[in-house]
Parts: sequence; C-alpha cells; structure tokens
Amino acid sequence: MDARIHAPPAFGISLGDAHIIRNAGGSARDALRSLVISQQLLGTTEILVIKHTKSGMTTFKNPDCLAV
Repeated sequence: MDARIHAPPAFGISLGDAHIIRNAGGSARDALRSLVISQQLLGTTEILVIKHTKSGMTTFKNPDCLAV
C-alpha cells in the first residue's frame, strides 16, 4: 500500500484496532510471516488486502540500489 496513505482515517479505523502491514511490491507472499503472526499470535480476525498497480518501488533493480 502506498505509504503516503494514512490507513486508519482512510478506512475509518480507530487507533489500535488494526495491525497494518505494508510491503514494497505488493506481494502477499512477502508479508505472509507478518500475516501469520498477526492472526495466530495477535488475534486479528480479518484481513484487508490493498494493492495498486504501477508501483514505483517495483521499478528499482538490485544494481540500482547497490549504486547508491
């Protein structure tokens, strides 16, 4: 999810009512461990997945990052 979006007010969520997991590239596989911990250890009962297309984060390749 775009980090510029503040999820709680955008979705009517009160502080402390949601465990928000963000990851670059929008891959649920990359967030799977966090989702399992949230569900099994923190007791969340629902999941909302939000993804956008043409993410700028997916345009960077490893050599681009290493060159910085």
